[in-house]
Amino acid sequence: MTTKAPASDTRLLTKGEVLELIGVTYPALWSWIRDGKFPAGRSIGFGKRGHVAWIESEVMAWIASRPPRLPKGSKRNVA
Repeated sequence: MTTKAPASDTRLLTKGEVLELIGVTYPALWSWIRDGKFPAGRSIGFGKRGHVAWIESEVMAWIASRPPRLPKGSKRNVA
């Protein structure tokens, strides 16, 4: 199995940074990851105390893919 190395300017996000960006609890985030609804983090440590980080561009792409939420009664501009 070959893995593609991230670009050299790739930024990693901590669990706290991801939670702050998306505004949910860690159990909710974990559930989304387990269900394939959110990008999985990357293991960046070894052993039982290894750390997990997320690639910023993947998290930002997920955020951008979320549907807009318009105020109740708004008429969506269909182009």
